[in-house]
Amino acid sequence: MYLVSLSQPHNAASVLELSRSLEFEHEVRREVTLQVMRWFGQVDDADERWKMDVEKVVRQVGLGILRQYKVGLGEHSFLGGFFFPFHSRLSFPG
Repeated sequence: MYLVSLSQPHNAASVLELSRSLEFEHEVRREVTLQVMRWFGQVDDADERWKMDVEKVVRQVGLGILRQYKVGLGEHSFLGGFFFPFHSRLSFPG
């Protein structure tokens, strides 16, 4: 079964279904899946449910996508941790 077809809610996803799909389709061990779930949310061990931390997941996905466009460090490419393509229109005091 494809992961996208599981249609799990982000605040109560089935650990069993997700870990089984990853194990059978991609050979990812359950222990690895559980560790990643804990990095990006809370796992209720008794209920076998994962509550995804949406902000953490979106941040990590965004970093992964933007990484390929990284030109360099400094005010030319990044300002305050965010990609800012309009640096030429800014004036910095002092």
